[in-house]
Amino acid sequence: MHISIKGRKWAVIFCPLKDIPMKNGETLLGLCDYDNKTIFIADTTHGEERLATLTHEVLHAVDDKLTEKRVKDLANGVARALWKLGYRRIES
Repeated sequence: MHISIKGRKWAVIFCPLKDIPMKNGETLLGLCDYDNKTIFIADTTHGEERLATLTHEVLHAVDDKLTEKRVKDLANGVARALWKLGYRRIES
């Protein structure tokens, strides 16, 4: 799947958790690869957790200057609001 972020084409890949590199010894549910314009999301995530993870990584792609805390706060707030409004991923 591809999406456009700030006029650039990014790939979004849902992959096994083991395929997402660890960061500082921590298992990640998502990763934003700036060099390859690719967002990786663990295929073990579902529902609101997947929405929050995807939102988190998209925010990193939108602005790589945001702190991790700011991205986390924004992503959780946006995902929670969208989830309450009924936004869901339709499996194809």
